[in-house]
Amino acid sequence: MSHIEKNIPIVTDLDGSLLNIDSTALSMIQMLKNYPSNYLKAILWLPKGKYFFKSHIEKYSNIIANQLPYNEVVLKFLKDEKSKGREIYLATASMQSIADKINNHLQIFKGAYGSENNINLSSSNKLNKLEELFGKYNFDYIGDSNSDLIIWENANKGYAIKPDKSLSKQIAKNYKINVFIEKKSSNIKLLIKQLNILKWTINLLLFLPLAVLNINKNDEIIENLILSFFAISLIDSFLGMKKVLFSIADYEFDNYDSKDILSGELKIFILLRFMLIILILSLILMFLLSSNIPILLLFLYFILGEYFIHSKHKISNSIEIFKIVFKIFIGYYLIK
Repeated sequence: MSHIEKNIPIVTDLDGSLLNIDSTALSMIQMLKNYPSNYLKAILWLPKGKYFFKSHIEKYSNIIANQLPYNEVVLKFLKDEKSKGREIYLATASMQSIADKINNHLQIFKGAYGSENNINLSSSNKLNKLEELFGKYNFDYIGDSNSDLIIWENANKGYAIKPDKSLSKQIAKNYKINVFIEKKSSNIKLLIKQLNILKWTINLLLFLPLAVLNINKNDEIIENLILSFFAISLIDSFLGMKKVLFSIADYEFDNYDSKDILSGELKIFILLRFMLIILILSLILMFLLSSNIPILLLFLYFILGEYFIHSKHKISNSIEIFKIVFKIFIGYYLIK
């Protein structure tokens, strides 16, 4: 390492860079899990700006620094550079209180900066802070998102962590940015994986009453059964993804379906947007049914599924039995 390089500090982003997950997204999930009455509040907070939203959900979160999934490759790199005499800094758009927790836990940073005083420390705001501290082109920066492009452009050197296809194209135009860790899979593949389509086979139980009972199989019955099959399958996928996120919120990392999230391959906010699309599609399919009773039953199935996820009681076996019986019951009403 040259004397010049040794005197250039390294600044790392937190969410998606030093951490494999987004601490703001984790805070939001913790709030929604433990305070479900805040769903509406969270929606009302969004139009008031990112800082307002983050500062409010942080009050309901429980970020524990020593239980977070760190990117071990990035962490080792920072520790190695620190051992060579370089100064290491943390600059994150997460709240200052979260930056302080990370700083106190890792004990490797010369300084840790987060969002505070109504300033969301991201993009140009973060760049202004870093140039104020170090000057233009006088720091190396580790980041992972489009909001980091303006910072990389004004850094001495940039390190990109698992950039998606769109960001990779932007990075290719700038010789100063190195892809430090490659992204292994596309978001589309990862989201399809989260659907757990193989588990949809259990929903073929909807067709059981039609197969067993002596009912005339007209086009309307078949169409309603198919619509219900996909509607309830999408509901199951939505509830399954929500259950995975809630397990992460409780720092339970042994769920196989959470592997892509905890490794940083799939970002939580991307999954949340996908879940919203899935929920809307399931509702559209429900209202395409020609009978009101199955619509109400499917809606009740969703509400009960939500209740079971938020329930603090361990009733998983009872839930599975209930789901099987309920699906057969819906199938019966569809052919009446």
